[in-house]
Amino acid sequence: MRILICKSGLFGGADFLLERLRAYLLEREIDADILCAPENDFSMRYARYDLAVLPSYRMHDIVALKRRGVQIERVLLWIMGSGSFQETYYNPSRDHGVFKLVYAPLKREAARALRSLYDSGSLCFTDEVGMYATLAPLGRDCEREKDGNIIPIIVPIPETYPIKEKPAGAVRIAWIGRISNDFKLIPLLHLIRDAALYRAGGGIDISLTIVGNGDALDRLRASAAQENISVRFIGNIAYESIGEFLRENADFLVAMGTSALDGARNGCPTAIITPVRDSDPEEVHYRWVFESKGYSLGEYPGLDADQVKKPFDRMIEEYLRRDDLQILSYEYAAMFGGDAVTDKLLGRALPNPIDARVWKHLRRFERIAKLKAHLKKRMEGKRHDHAQ
Repeated sequence: MRILICKSGLFGGADFLLERLRAYLLEREIDADILCAPENDFSMRYARYDLAVLPSYRMHDIVALKRRGVQIERVLLWIMGSGSFQETYYNPSRDHGVFKLVYAPLKREAARALRSLYDSGSLCFTDEVGMYATLAPLGRDCEREKDGNIIPIIVPIPETYPIKEKPAGAVRIAWIGRISNDFKLIPLLHLIRDAALYRAGGGIDISLTIVGNGDALDRLRASAAQENISVRFIGNIAYESIGEFLRENADFLVAMGTSALDGARNGCPTAIITPVRDSDPEEVHYRWVFESKGYSLGEYPGLDADQVKKPFDRMIEEYLRRDDLQILSYEYAAMFGGDAVTDKLLGRALPNPIDARVWKHLRRFERIAKLKAHLKKRMEGKRHDHAQ
């Protein structure tokens, strides 16, 4: 089998995941190429592939590749996040007022494309929560098919990890990840406030280290300055340095998504915090990463009914009392190891060959993506003009 993997060209976890997937496929002596269409990387002209694997928001790359003579028999869209398929077409949080009228045809097309792709076996998901949230409009019982539809993200798993002693002084809690307004600012504000309240209530001393950058950094800094707790801000650190950084600077990690696995795989006790958008109820909870169900690494309020939910003070108390948090975090991360995930991918049934119905939706999505890119460019130009 010959496989083509298509990257997005955006900094973040998706491209790292796809690059790791290729590395593990090559270890299995499977012919796997990787390219980045947004960077005009079309070096595989006139090639033929049995399968293309790519994020759902890059599905139009298949159309661009066909124009350059690349023949792709089957496509597998890897959907990474709750509702992210629909979000490639429209912004659900703005589905009201005049936008509701504008979004109506986009919502119809998203629903039809989803049905065609699902029926052809061309969808897989990084976790069960994302699968259920995405497929809910179809009204299908996907429980019996979830084993083949869930392909979790890949992280490298070290062979061992250092045993950490419980701190004699302040408990050092770290966050690693993007600091953005989308769904990370609200939980970060809660984390700082929860830690400050626990400390003020006579609990043990706590210090926080926030690692990362993003469009919400200034707002988070301003809020942290108002709280009676030590908060240290550090920019991005190299991926290969995460393990060493956590060993030297953190007793446990609070995170979501791939960052949570980066803590767990290095033997750092790791907690998941709820991602919350502006449009969501402001309900922030915590749980240990190994308490997660269905490979989930964080889910929006309302999608977390089956997940464990704990307050901050209980997490601190359990951290101080339990001696198994390191090993349980590490063992959970091992389920996301390269061999385990590659086995799941190669063990699932192949998608059906791309038919006329799927091609129709891929071409329509290409037109939608071009229109969105054009409108975004015009809006950015207007903002720049106003700034002048």
